[in-house]
Amino acid sequence: MFKSWLKKSPLLVYIVREIRGFKGKLLANLYVLISMFNKHYRNDAYAREYKKIEIAYGYHGIMGDWKIPVFNYHFRTSWIPMLKVQFREIFRDRAYAFSSKHAKPVILDIGANIGLSVLYFKMNYPNACIKAYEADPKVFEMLQYNIESNQLKKNVELFQQAVWVDNSGLEFCQNGNDAGGIYGAGQVIKVSSIRLRDILEQEPYISLLKIDIEGAEVEVLKDCQDRLSHVENLFVEYHSWPNKAQHLDEILRIIKKSGFHYYIEGITKRLSPFIDQLGGQPMDLQLNIYAYRQNGTH
Repeated sequence: MFKSWLKKSPLLVYIVREIRGFKGKLLANLYVLISMFNKHYRNDAYAREYKKIEIAYGYHGIMGDWKIPVFNYHFRTSWIPMLKVQFREIFRDRAYAFSSKHAKPVILDIGANIGLSVLYFKMNYPNACIKAYEADPKVFEMLQYNIESNQLKKNVELFQQAVWVDNSGLEFCQNGNDAGGIYGAGQVIKVSSIRLRDILEQEPYISLLKIDIEGAEVEVLKDCQDRLSHVENLFVEYHSWPNKAQHLDEILRIIKKSGFHYYIEGITKRLSPFIDQLGGQPMDLQLNIYAYRQNGTH
């Protein structure tokens, strides 16, 4: 009955959310104090910050315009569960940590979303030159706000463009969070595009090429497969869609032909995959592919 009252009263929704928010933040601060007695969390600021966010905002699942404290910054997001997943992967699990032989690493962040990856790069590679691309206009607005309002703009360039195989623009499915792309559900809009091949040709070297573009990675990599020789590290999030041909073999062939060694990590997890071929997910397979020059050599 209480839940039915909540649905009828926006004021009650607001009051309950504020009470829960205060409780969550109080628990998070208590956790930080207690965690100082735990050796693992005491020595790992990223794990400690992730747990703090998880405790403070664990109940949030409503789309909106949220501003969440992250370390000493405040980041806007439309969906807190998305921010938590990204923070866990990028910071706690250090998914984008890399080594480079260059004093000023060049990082191409293709699919930058709200900018947590940019924050990670700024914190860990302060001399890096970062070019970040985001196609979704609403998400780009948050990316721009997060970078500029937190004084992270130095050596960072932001581009509101889809990275694609040409510069002619394309139809983009917009859903307001991290899953927008040329495939999937959402409002279809026309967005500006830029060819990745052209971007690669402008750089004398690239320390990290990060590609997370929700299914467009196959076409984009095929278009620039002979322009990867000066890339030190390559991250690709591979997406496979039901009832569409799978192209993982093509991506791995491109990676191998370009001289990379690779490691693959599964994102999706299904029990009884022969029977449950989707696992409740819109995609039937998601993989993180880490390609690198073994021992730092080309």
